[in-house]
Amino acid sequence: AIPFLHADGGINITASHNEAIYNGLKQVIRSDDEFIMSINADQMLEIKRIILGSDFLYGKGERVKVKDGLIPRYHNLLVESNCRLGREIWIHLLREWDLKELLDTLAEIEFPGKADGKRWQEIKKRLRIPDEIEMPETAVAAPLDGLKVVIDFGNGSTWRTKSVYLNLGCEVVGLNETPDGRFPAHHPDPIKAKYRRQLEELTVKVAESEKEKEVVGFGHDEDGDRVIFVRSDGRVVEGDRTLAIQAKDIIEEYRKKGKVPRFMGEVKFSRVTEEFITSHGGIYIMSPTGFAFIKERMKEIYLASKEKGEEGVVLAAELSGHQMSGQEENWMFDDGTLAAVKILSVIAKAKRRGRTFIDLDEEVPRYPATPEINIRLPTNHLDEKEEVVRKALEIFEAMGFEIDRTDGGIIRWYDDKGWVGQALIRKSNTQPMVICRVEGRDEAAKARVEEEFFGVLKKVSTERIPRLDLGSDDYVREWMSRGT
Repeated sequence: AIPFLHADGGINITASHNEAIYNGLKQVIRSDDEFIMSINADQMLEIKRIILGSDFLYGKGERVKVKDGLIPRYHNLLVESNCRLGREIWIHLLREWDLKELLDTLAEIEFPGKADGKRWQEIKKRLRIPDEIEMPETAVAAPLDGLKVVIDFGNGSTWRTKSVYLNLGCEVVGLNETPDGRFPAHHPDPIKAKYRRQLEELTVKVAESEKEKEVVGFGHDEDGDRVIFVRSDGRVVEGDRTLAIQAKDIIEEYRKKGKVPRFMGEVKFSRVTEEFITSHGGIYIMSPTGFAFIKERMKEIYLASKEKGEEGVVLAAELSGHQMSGQEENWMFDDGTLAAVKILSVIAKAKRRGRTFIDLDEEVPRYPATPEINIRLPTNHLDEKEEVVRKALEIFEAMGFEIDRTDGGIIRWYDDKGWVGQALIRKSNTQPMVICRVEGRDEAAKARVEEEFFGVLKKVSTERIPRLDLGSDDYVREWMSRGT
């Protein structure tokens, strides 16, 4: 909406993936007439000062009918930019055209039956695309034909996007489509197991009765900025793995042009993500957790790369299901529907070559790992969370461990064969908890890391005030019950 309306900022009334008792405001501003960024901590404090001091400016705004003006064009952006036209052509068009004019022009150019080539020729003529740019294989009426998608809308805002998938050729099985702010079906966060159970079961059930189409499941949080995928066998494919799957496809396209793309992940990602991307010829950059931090880092890299005539980060993601396209392509927006269309495009491309989503996922190695571990504290004071993390890292540092301090700390274990495993500990940005994750090169290595890591946390929990409630996390509670 912001680039479409040439607005200076925007506010989304949402508590995102949090439960129904919460609400909030997600605020973004346009800076330097180029970047659309989430507000930072200093700007939040300035807003607080303005509110408490009643230091307001008054004026008269203009009301825009969202349903009639923005939603159809947003759907058209999703359909054309990342699926039919593809990334390279879309970026070329954004450099030459105003977004509103571009979307309106594309909406006027309909498919003349199944003669997809005729529409492409009309697009080239109307939008002045150079002759040397060939028609992409996806520039057809139904580029996602052959996919049957099970979508959990989570009783949230993404119910409006069902038509996007239908227009792209998917058969759609909808789940929890009716908007309901009480979220009666399940927890609103798709990273939680209690969210995914219903989606996993329905995806498997649909796949068992489907003989021709590729069945893929995915679910959104309530404001639609997250998406988590499920394979036809019910296995969840989280954000680090979907980034790796897309990265391989993008790297292959860039290699044809003699370029090397950059990708960004966060500290909660498996070590596999970096190894997989770099082994295929891409560049991997690690960021602190939080889409606002990731976007700031993407902005820095974009500006530095632009000075050298290079491209910034092509794609970034979080374990939670956030995914951000690059500045040139989509202003670094974290949009769950946009992410879903991108991932489905890679799956559809693989299907045309006789391969499945499961095949793509199995290409990416796996290290045994815990789920995200959330250990609660009695209060949400920032200094208390930081003190717990600081003390734990202090102990590991005294023991001689290598620690990456990008966000909290990633403690790494090594032996004479190389990397054994690692453990993450960091403060939550929003809740009274510290967040941890453990992985190892095999099950024995993971068990070794768990024993030493949780041993240090037990020591911290008995020595520090406030104390960590280790039993507040299901995984840690089960680990402790084994008498380890």
